[in-house]
Amino acid sequence: MASRGARRPAASELAASADENLVTQEETATKSIARTRQAPTLDYLQGLHAMDRLIEAVSTEEFQKNLAALHATKPWLDSQQMFKMRRALTNSVGIPIVADYGFEASDEGMTMFMRTLIRPPFRATAKVLERHYALTVCSISMLKRWMTLIAKLQNLVESG
Repeated sequence: MASRGARRPAASELAASADENLVTQEETATKSIARTRQAPTLDYLQGLHAMDRLIEAVSTEEFQKNLAALHATKPWLDSQQMFKMRRALTNSVGIPIVADYGFEASDEGMTMFMRTLIRPPFRATAKVLERHYALTVCSISMLKRWMTLIAKLQNLVESG
């Protein structure tokens, strides 16, 4: 039973609410379809090659200057905002590369590519883990120092 004095929504408000609900349902369906879309298949060597190209792209002097400028000009950003801005910068060089391997040329395609690399035959192999780490470091900065450290650690693991 409706309470006394409760206002009934006008027909225009009901129509607007129905339109918003329809848009929300369409967005949800679109996102669901995108999640279920099959990612292109990469063999092990293609995956390593793609990762090497990404590392090369984020290791360039231009990318590193842009990354340093981002950190220098936006120090007040919280970590989540900074992550989004670093991701956008990384995607600006990464999306064209993953598109060469059949992934969609978009943020979603980049995400699908990275998800592909956590499944077999890529999961937990030393070469892939090394590249994942290098990509993370490159998109945060200081690549050469970390690559030297990785090489030293790899030599230690291999020698004993």
